[in-house]
Amino acid sequence: MSKLYIAYGSNLNKDQMKLRCPNAEPLDKLILKGWKLVFKGVADIIKDEKSEVPIGIYKITERCERALDRYEGYPILYQKKMINVNTQGNDTIALVYLMDKKFGLGPPCEQYYDVIEQGYTDWALNKAYLNNAAKHSNIEQSGTSHHPRKWSQNKLQILDLDRLSQRGK
Repeated sequence: MSKLYIAYGSNLNKDQMKLRCPNAEPLDKLILKGWKLVFKGVADIIKDEKSEVPIGIYKITERCERALDRYEGYPILYQKKMINVNTQGNDTIALVYLMDKKFGLGPPCEQYYDVIEQGYTDWALNKAYLNNAAKHSNIEQSGTSHHPRKWSQNKLQILDLDRLSQRGK
């Protein structure tokens, strides 16, 4: 049995997703209203009625979901939630991973950011959302963000924001 899955971070990168979930099928891209992309060391989306975030929708299998559970650190790092989306003209529900609330804002490492940036290219999404989320996480750092060992610790620092702005064009 398959279900729909919402990607907004590193799983937008189609090569990365193919490695984790070879049977996942990219279906659609859309703007999810009422949510905002943030970084808590890694990507997350949070409820924000004034915001929106570009997402990719995949059709996934149960095996894909188990692989995503492992990758997302479910149920410790991320929780699973089903939310309403309208994809391909149909109202439906889709699985999304949301970070545990104990984690606060903090910038991503550059390698992780690059993976997501490639995902934005793969899906032809507006990179301004990604740039703005990285800038916001630099300014509003909480000191309680999460940085997995699998990504280098070369964090995007405030001094890199000019370079970051140039990359988003």
